[in-house]
Amino acid sequence: VVGADTIKKAACVSDKAEDHIKFVMQYIDLGFDHFFFHSAHPDQRAFIEGYGRDVLPQLRRRSGQ
Repeated sequence: VVGADTIKKAACVSDKAEDHIKFVMQYIDLGFDHFFFHSAHPDQRAFIEGYGRDVLPQLRRRSGQ
């Protein structure tokens, strides 16, 4: 059984955009440039729209894209 602490180290499980931005920026700072974003929530449209509005623009801005 995988514990919550292990999951928290490997993934960002949060409904806050800033948590996702901080998590991904760690990897951008290490040189990563491809990411896979997934939501287990049944409303995928809301997830995609929210990420496109609240997370992706901040990642672009903070990474200099």
